[in-house]
Formats: sequence, structure tokens, C-alpha cells
Amino acid sequence: SIKAELQKRQRLFGENDVNHINQYQKLYKEGLVSEPMPHLFLISDEFAELKSEQPEFMKELVSTARIGRSLGIHLILATQKPSGVVDDQIWSNSKFKLALKVQNTSDSNEILKTPDAAEITLPGRAYLQVGNNEIYELFQSAWSGADYVENKEDKEHLDATIYAINDLGQYEILSEDLSGLGSSKEVISVPSELDAVIGYIHDYAEINEIEALARPWLPPLPESVYLQDLHAIQFKEAWTKEKKPLKATVGLLDQPELQSQTPLTLDISKDGHVAVFSSPGYGKSTFLQSVIMDVTRQHSPEHLHVYLVDLGTNGLLPLKGLPHVADTITIDESEKCLKFVERLTQEMKNRKRLLSEYDVASIEMYEKASGKEIPHIIIAIDNYDAVKEAKFYESFEMIIMQIVRDGASLGIHTLISAGRQNALRIQLYNNIKIQTCLYMIDQSEVASIVGRSDIKVEETAGRALIKLESPTLFQAALPTKAEDELQQIQLLQQEANDMDREWDGERPKAIPMMPEVIDIATYRKNKDVTKALQAGR
Repeated sequence: SIKAELQKRQRLFGENDVNHINQYQKLYKEGLVSEPMPHLFLISDEFAELKSEQPEFMKELVSTARIGRSLGIHLILATQKPSGVVDDQIWSNSKFKLALKVQNTSDSNEILKTPDAAEITLPGRAYLQVGNNEIYELFQSAWSGADYVENKEDKEHLDATIYAINDLGQYEILSEDLSGLGSSKEVISVPSELDAVIGYIHDYAEINEIEALARPWLPPLPESVYLQDLHAIQFKEAWTKEKKPLKATVGLLDQPELQSQTPLTLDISKDGHVAVFSSPGYGKSTFLQSVIMDVTRQHSPEHLHVYLVDLGTNGLLPLKGLPHVADTITIDESEKCLKFVERLTQEMKNRKRLLSEYDVASIEMYEKASGKEIPHIIIAIDNYDAVKEAKFYESFEMIIMQIVRDGASLGIHTLISAGRQNALRIQLYNNIKIQTCLYMIDQSEVASIVGRSDIKVEETAGRALIKLESPTLFQAALPTKAEDELQQIQLLQQEANDMDREWDGERPKAIPMMPEVIDIATYRKNKDVTKALQAGR
């Protein structure tokens, strides 16, 4: 954020042909520029602690010390022992040095080049040195922690208390009025003079309608963000629109280098496939839920088909009621999965044949050339780690590898979650462009997934890194505004049912499976049977 603020001020100076903040502020007062630029003070107490805890921060502070003065950015650093703590470049660019009481002469010499500060005896007494002893003065610093007494200078306070001094030299009050003790009110708190000054400035700004300026750095990411707040969609309205590319808003992106926090939107049509990794319990299934809910709210079942492959603990099953969902597959359904593989294989062949008819390379080009629409297909696979335990492992992984290699141009996309990177074969992993990493117990996994970064993912559900130009932090969005996981499941099911009731058009076909037992009532409820009966067949 500091680097971004420096660059922003340099850009504004360049645009207005000035090289000092005073010149820029003159232009602002004359109404020649619209964006205000106040002086900015960076104040660090216990600077040594900051340096040890955040060493990467020092580079920006050094840069600020070198070029910040003309840009209106100033440093105030406080430390108990400056030796080995304050960088040489900060020393050389610091014109003002203040020294209160220090432990020994070496500390005083480090600051003032004299031993004087070691000889101070009174609290608040200090030496001020400007430049190379251009000014060198002993002064008493003000204390702002005293209790604030309103209009103190306008009132004369006389202490009328009478004391007796006993044999031990102690003061005993003789004139204390005890008559009102029973009705006296306890004073809970008295503001300090500092609090009073801050309060006055705040009230003055409100009364005079002085707007707060944009802060150079934004607040930390919240622990919870909601999809509806980032990307509000009314599915009934969205479904009436023409087919469009697949894009999913998945969270709130934090970019301090740009001084911005904005919704993170994945362009699935362009980038093809998505993989999310995390240790158990940190939100990878919820991430898939959010992606699926965002795209199904935007696209009707005519334009989007979804397959749910749940190899984990039922994280995707609350979505099975969506009218976009062709079918759901669990790890125990080997026969269904093999049929699913056959369907995907045939779908790939059919789409490649359609493209070859018009000599085009993508489904988007085919639609423009033919005037026909082909639905997007999303295959969501939760807990890919477990696929090796399934009987259908080899054939399933083979078709998924074909899809991540060729599927994007055919309008077929995968969403995959896994607990570790090596759960995916390297050929599979290397063809997935969008990769996000939530909290991982093994932090070395994070670097291998999104690249090396100084940013650490907090142990917070939904907190994640994604590789853009560099690894960038974001908070994954929750698909509903639920108070707990149970309510989230209920709200997902409720919205899926609402969508199901709303849609009366064609739906994606389920994978045909022979039931173990069938009765006449179940038979008549079958949609294909119902259509056949209505047609008189």
C-alpha cells in the first residue's frame, strides 16, 4: 500500500507538471486539480519490533525516507535502542532527531552524536537536533494524558481542603464534607486531554461536513463475505437473456499494491478449468458450491449443464435439485460412473465433429458460424484425492485428462477440489490454468501451487491465494447468507427447488440406470414415460 501511494503521488505530480506537494496543494486550492493530496504521516512506535516482525516492510520505509518528503509522506519512528535498528538511509534522510532519556552514552551518541541524552533525569525532558546541529535545544515535551477539564483556563480552581500533618508526616483531611456521600455519583471515566482533542476534531469535521479522505491502505479482509453482496443476481431475469460466456464471481480480492478490494471473477470460458486445494475443513467444497451457484443463477438450464461428482462427504449433494444438474455420481456408483465416462467420450466426439463441419477451433466460433447454440458443460469433482480408491479410477481419470486438455474449446469445463497437489497427475495439473489455494497445514504446498510469496494464508475458512500476475490474497464467498453449515445446506436446497419450479423447458438428461426395483407409481413419474403417455404412445 505504501508503494502504491508513492506511485500514485508521483503519477499525479507528473500529470500536473509539479515536483513538490506544496505546488500540488496550491493547484488544488485554485481548483485546477480535483483530487486532494494531504500530508501523510507514518508513525511507528517500537520500531525495532516492527523491523523484526515485518522485515519486508523495511524496503518500502527506506524508499519513503528517500523520496517521501517532496511527496508529502513523512516518517516518525520511535525506538528504545536505535543502534542496528534504524537503516543508514533512514538516518541520512531524517532531518529531525529527538532524544528523551536513554540508557547510556552510546545510545545518546548514536542519535545526537553527543552523550547529553544519557544525563537527562526528568520524564519528558528531551533534546531536539535539527540537521547538523543547526538547532540543538533542550526542551520539555507536553503531556497529553492528563484528565480533561472543560474550560479549565476560564475557571479558577482553589484547593480549600484543610489538612493536619501527623507525627509520621502524613496528611489527614480535616475539612472533608461527608454530608453528601450517600447521594454522590461515581465518576466512571474522565477523558484525557488527548481524547478531548481527538473528539473535538471529529465533531468539527462532522459539523462542517468535511468528508474523510480515502485511506492509503484498506482494512483487512473480512472473515466472511457473501456471494449475493458481491454479485447480486435475480435468476428469473438472468435466464431470459441470451447465452453468454461462463464467468463466476468467487470472492473478495485484496490488492494493496493497487489500493483496492474488488470482487474476484473467474473467466471460465477463457481460462478453461479451475482447481482449488486446501486441508480438510477450510472451505474447498464451499468454494465449489459458490462457483456453481453463481453460474447457475446467470445461465438457464438451456445454456448450462452440470454434472456433480461427489467423492467426499456429500459437499455437492445439496445442489442436486438444480434444474441444470444432469446427474450426481458418488464414489460407490461404479456402473454409473462408467456410463458417465462413455457419455463424456461421445459428447467430446460430437462437439469435435460439429467444429470440423465449419472448420473452426472453438465452440464460440461454431455458434457464430452456424447460428446454433451448444450448452456449456461443467463437471464438478469434489475431493479428487479419493478417485484412486474407486473402481472406475483409470477410465475416469483418462477422460478427465482429455477434457482438461481439449475440453475448454469444446465448452466443457472442470471444477476440481483436492487436499493436496499430488492428488492430481502432473499432466492433469499442468493443464488447469486457474488454481487457488486455501489454508494448507503444509505451507510448502502453497508455494508449489500458486508460487512463492511473502503472503501467508491465515487459518481462516475461505481465506485463499490465487495466482494472477503474482500470488494474491482473497476471501472466498459463501453461497448463501447462512448462520451455520446446516442452514447453508437448507438455503441451497431451497434455492435449488425454487429454480426447479421456475424452469419448464428442456433439461439435461440424467445418466440412464436400471433401478433395482420399480413400481407402477415410480414408472409413471418418469419424465420420459409421462411425455410418451401424453403423446399417446
